[in-house]
Amino acid sequence: MKTHPAPVPTNVEEPPIELRDVDAFMADLALLAADSVAPGLEDVSCGITVQQGDQQMSAAWSDARASQLDEIQYELDTGPCLHALRHQEIVMIPDIDTDVDWPAWRERALAEGVRSSLSVPVPVLGVGGARAALNFYSSEPNGFDESAVERALAMANRAVRAIGLVSRLVAQEAHVEQMRTALGSRSVIDQALGIIMSQSKCDADEAFVVLRRASHNRNLKLRSVAVEIVERASGKPVVHPPVFQRR
Repeated sequence: MKTHPAPVPTNVEEPPIELRDVDAFMADLALLAADSVAPGLEDVSCGITVQQGDQQMSAAWSDARASQLDEIQYELDTGPCLHALRHQEIVMIPDIDTDVDWPAWRERALAEGVRSSLSVPVPVLGVGGARAALNFYSSEPNGFDESAVERALAMANRAVRAIGLVSRLVAQEAHVEQMRTALGSRSVIDQALGIIMSQSKCDADEAFVVLRRASHNRNLKLRSVAVEIVERASGKPVVHPPVFQRR
């Protein structure tokens, strides 16, 4: 394995990218990168990995092999693409068959017919610490050289703005899920308080004391106790309130 620090991508002047065009742009970028990073090779695959917080995902890929090789690394939580992304280093493996750095991934990659790889980090600054990497795979040993690294870095520069948008979308989806959970918790707790008030002939403050005491005594979250109370009273499972999404 060969590694060296990646230069910070320079800003590239391109037309504004609309959110609805991001998926298509990323898919086109993966295909273009696979075709152009090593012009002498015909079997290069490219995957684009994005990390938001602790979550990694494939934003695009040129073919099924790239997607599979990236997913294997997510599953193992190790591999050249994740190393490049996390440590902001370019990682080039001339021959996976003789590489010793990631043995678990190595065996899986060889089983997929891959013999060399190149991973180039793409720092996405100002987007909640999000990062990304372009990952290239070839069935030929020594498939990538320094000129391939230069071409990959040029692709990384082109990808910065689009990957920034992808990262924002991932963050928005996480925020929506958090809001959905919070709304569901508030709703079911309010329902449980109403049931306790009706059964115990008490006010809201007294009902909350009863609910909190049950949560503490049973070592359960307040929402879990509330769900039990509502489901016992209604005889039906609790249904989360709908989440309204922009279209």
